[in-house]
Amino acid sequence: MIDRFDLHIDVPPVAYSDLDLPPSGDSSATVAVRVANARAVQAKRFAGHGDVALNADAEGALL
Repeated sequence: MIDRFDLHIDVPPVAYSDLDLPPSGDSSATVAVRVANARAVQAKRFAGHGDVALNADAEGALL
């Protein structure tokens, strides 16, 4: 039982008028620049740590 969770969430239907709104938020190009900057920060952080290139690769004391 511990390793299984069933989540049920009631989600109301979305009105067509809401789907027809102009896009909001950042463009893909803007997000891509932020991701590239974050990867550059990680590359500097983990320089000299072997195969560790991303936060997800870090383990143990390096965390």
